[in-house]
Amino acid sequence: MQDTTIEVTAKIQKLDQKKFTVYSNQILPQNLLNNTTVEFIDVSTDFTVFGFKEDLEQLSVNNLNPTIDLKNVPVGEANVVEVLINLSDKLEMYQSPTIKVKVIRRN
Repeated sequence: MQDTTIEVTAKIQKLDQKKFTVYSNQILPQNLLNNTTVEFIDVSTDFTVFGFKEDLEQLSVNNLNPTIDLKNVPVGEANVVEVLINLSDKLEMYQSPTIKVKVIRRN
């Protein structure tokens, strides 16, 4: 067997973080039942995204597309629901943000 030499170049980057605040008017409700509306009890929620600096610099609340899925949320009760955030594969959150809402039947 012959010895083979392989040259490897590695780029080492520091993992950075960026904190976001999402306000209730920036969150798009999904799967809301007919004749119901959602009332946000919490005004906002905070979360932190981790990644490389150049990836984090491109992020804003608008391109994170925050949504909540109300499919299984009972009408008339206050519930804490997960805020779904659209992140690229290069970024991570260690804890998903949540917000308190109430689904109300419209008259």
